[in-house]
Amino acid sequence: MFGLILLTALYIGMVVVLKIYSPVECLDDLCQSEAVDNTIINWASDFFIALYIFIFALQLSFCGGHRGEVRKMGILSQVFMGGAFVMAGLGNWLYPNSGVDDNHGMLAYWILWIGYAFFFTFSGLAMAHFAGSASKNANPDIKQSLCANNLLVLLCAFLLVLSLSGFFTGILWCSTEIDLQVKTAVEDFAPTDDIHVCFRIVNYSVVAMNFSYALLWVPVGVILLEAVSRQQPVVVLCLSTRIAAIFAMVTQWTVGSMLLVILFFFDLVTPKLDYFGVWNAIYGTVLYHWAMLVTLYCLHNLSYGLPLSYYDGDEDENNEGSTPLSWEWWVSLVAWMVPDSKKTTNDGESQADKREETRSESTKSVHFLVEEEISV
Repeated sequence: MFGLILLTALYIGMVVVLKIYSPVECLDDLCQSEAVDNTIINWASDFFIALYIFIFALQLSFCGGHRGEVRKMGILSQVFMGGAFVMAGLGNWLYPNSGVDDNHGMLAYWILWIGYAFFFTFSGLAMAHFAGSASKNANPDIKQSLCANNLLVLLCAFLLVLSLSGFFTGILWCSTEIDLQVKTAVEDFAPTDDIHVCFRIVNYSVVAMNFSYALLWVPVGVILLEAVSRQQPVVVLCLSTRIAAIFAMVTQWTVGSMLLVILFFFDLVTPKLDYFGVWNAIYGTVLYHWAMLVTLYCLHNLSYGLPLSYYDGDEDENNEGSTPLSWEWWVSLVAWMVPDSKKTTNDGESQADKREETRSESTKSVHFLVEEEISV
């Protein structure tokens, strides 16, 4: 647990330093005035999380990360999530005007958040593939259970992709409406309850995306917990892989992605409660970013600690001729997410050849027996 405590101390230390020594809370004239948390602590936290996620991915890449499909998907999930936080940080810092409260937003903010949604979704898809790779030799009873079957993983991944489609639809719709666009972060339009449909689609899609990601961690977490329980506990950076699987699920369903979902519905059901008022009162920025940092730390722990040779017997053959961090290695790493139809075809042809050889050997043995009988 020392590594987790140290990482938490580093993040809290950054927050405390910014809180005490930052001369202003926001770089703009007003804070959180355009339905965007543009406080320095928020976008600085985005970049802080992205930095450490990339460090996790690089550490996996150098320390044997080029071996094994399980670890490859863990690296990809972290790289995509790091990209998502970079996009979010740039949007919250440079173009903090979403338009979801007054029907007028900045096109640059929407473009950056399309990048955020894309990376966030593909991080979840890589994590789903990660769990699928780890469950190859899992207990059949576990794989057929309600919380850990592959069908539930696919369903959650489908909901994540569906949320991304809704987000794209809303953003593209808003982008085609010139009257909804402004060029400054702070404008004179007052908040209104008559929100354009495209902004409603964006709002609900973001909530659905976060809910789908938290939901995905239920079957993924159970599958990974079962996978690491089939061996002696492995301690990676002072954290056991079993604790990592449980801790990631707990954080996502308490102060992680589910926190955004809960606050959204509270704001929807009780209009008297101000979203940012509650967000600031509970230090939502700190809680959410800490939860995402812990989740990706646990994912790094599991990616490193799973017994890869137990799952991937032909990993040396698949990685022949490529080195970590080379462009060929990254291309092959991304290619793991796409089913290899050629490999399937070759496997089918090889099986057919084996059957043909078996039939020919049987025929030869029959002819041999017949010749013996004739000679007798």
